[in-house]
Amino acid sequence: MNYISTFTNSLTGAALDYAVCRAQYPKAVMSTTHVWLFTSNGEDNFLIERSTDWAIAGPIMDCENIWPKPHISPRDGKHFYACKWNGAGDVGSFPSIGKTPLIAAMRCYVNSKLGATVDIPEELL
Repeated sequence: MNYISTFTNSLTGAALDYAVCRAQYPKAVMSTTHVWLFTSNGEDNFLIERSTDWAIAGPIMDCENIWPKPHISPRDGKHFYACKWNGAGDVGSFPSIGKTPLIAAMRCYVNSKLGATVDIPEELL
């Protein structure tokens, strides 16, 4: 598999899903569509779908204290802004934007775990 270094804040779709799984399970064996975890109970594999499913992304957001909010920009129109909020209510760290709350939140999560650029399989871009 060939990889391309990509800005986290430009990730969408399968590339974002892949990056979220890489951040969540850094030692897992991964293809472009599945993650394989080897546990004491044997092998567990599942589809990579993190940026479109609230049931999967919601617990990540809650655990990491990532909360998206709507934002309207005269230049870009409506989008969502997300970051890891601190207890003081100030703007937090790893700010990210996206067309949906989940895209913004999962970009923030990847940025916080893997950095501003990530290596993504070229077939996902």
